Order: sequence, then C-alpha cells, then structure tokens
Amino acid sequence: MTGSAQKRVLAIDPTHRGFGYVIFEGPDFLIDCGVRHVEGLNIKASTAAAAELIARYHPRIMVLEDVAANGCRGASEFGNWLTPWSGTAANGV
Repeated sequence: MTGSAQKRVLAIDPTHRGFGYVIFEGPDFLIDCGVRHVEGLNIKASTAAAAELIARYHPRIMVLEDVAANGCRGASEFGNWLTPWSGTAANGV
C-alpha cells in the first residue's frame, strides 16, 4: 500500500467462467483490473485465483455480490464460492 491513508479495495464479480475484478486505492486511483478464467464451475480454482489477488494487493475492503439477493443470476452457482470470502471481508482483510 502506498504511504497515503487511502484504503485499497478489491471488487469481485463472479461469472460462469471465473470472475472479473478491479482494485482501487481511494476513489480515483485504479491499480489493476481484469478477468480470471477457470474451467467450468471450479470453486477451488476460483478461490485460489482470488486468494492470489488478496495476497498480491492486500486489500483493506472487499466488495462482493450479494448472492442471496432476489434476482441474483448466480445465486445457485456462486453462493458457495463467495460465502467464505464474505466472512473474510467482514473481518477486515
């Protein structure tokens, strides 16, 4: 993290082929963004790819889709994958 007081944020958007991500520091500074592809609905590979981003960038905040919300397209597929991360984010990554 830079010497500033800005918080680093990792946002993850799951897809059926992996997930998209964006990392910001404060409201105006984009650090990185991209897509991580995994074969099929591979929760283990998706988790490893997300863990790699967390280890690399050390975010203070994570933004995750609320897979329990009405109308969430990926609730059945992604709920099991995002649930462990929501606990991590709540505890301050």
